[in-house]
Amino acid sequence: MMGCVVRVVGDLEINPGQWRRTAIGTAFCVQVPSEIHDDRWYSYVVTAHHVIDAQPTPELLFPDSRIPGTLHPPIQTPGPDWIQPIESVDLAVLPFDRRDGTWINTLRAGFQLYETLPGDALLAMPFHYVGLLEPLNRAMARSGTLGAVYQEGIEHPDGYEYEAHLGDCRTYAGFSGSPCFVEITFASLTPQEPIVPAPPELGPLGRLRYLHLLCGMVTWHLERSSNAPEASLYGVVVMLTSDEIWGALMSPDLVRGRRRLDDDPDAGSTDGFLLGAQEGAWQSFSKGNMP
Repeated sequence: MMGCVVRVVGDLEINPGQWRRTAIGTAFCVQVPSEIHDDRWYSYVVTAHHVIDAQPTPELLFPDSRIPGTLHPPIQTPGPDWIQPIESVDLAVLPFDRRDGTWINTLRAGFQLYETLPGDALLAMPFHYVGLLEPLNRAMARSGTLGAVYQEGIEHPDGYEYEAHLGDCRTYAGFSGSPCFVEITFASLTPQEPIVPAPPELGPLGRLRYLHLLCGMVTWHLERSSNAPEASLYGVVVMLTSDEIWGALMSPDLVRGRRRLDDDPDAGSTDGFLLGAQEGAWQSFSKGNMP
């Protein structure tokens, strides 16, 4: 999960009329399966819409998963290539073809991204959001607690409208677009030998297995006023839900785009992508059934 994040670079107005090219947000990579080809996946970069809105040429900096602390050369993207699948939602996606020589970690719909998650199970769960720590160019997870889920009627900046989770955690400018994960724990029936002798009355021993599921994406943090500093004063992060992300990726426009590519034998390659390592664990648990 740590390796799927991307740094978004763009033009930031630091003083009236004075602009600087710098990091403006975070994104992450997701793959969606073809509806007709079992072995074909289509890749997208996902971020908050406000991060790339009005940016003519946002750049993407992918971490090199083979060399910690190293970033691949920047990839420039035309602003018009980014799609806002649902106009009222602070979410933008970029259909993405990997550049040769670039190795990228990716999440997968149906494994790390699920169509919906049960709200009663999410409330008060620990979660982590992941972004690239700029001074070290390394993915870093920050943790918090889901303090409220599927909240309606929150007034979002720039007029967006969507249900949101509220997370109790610290966050900073530049983490808009960061993916957020919850950890699902379940028991495996695979026999496991303990590292020390166990009392016989315990009976057969198994092991715990873990799934890390995308529960949302950071869009903004709660502030006292518009003049507040970059870090959150209240320690509350506002999170677009994973349901909205799934809905955007399955929107009619993107589905039609994937269907057009289904006729292209060279489209949808997974070469050079480091796929989610939890696929086997998910399938062994029982694909399609939530714990």
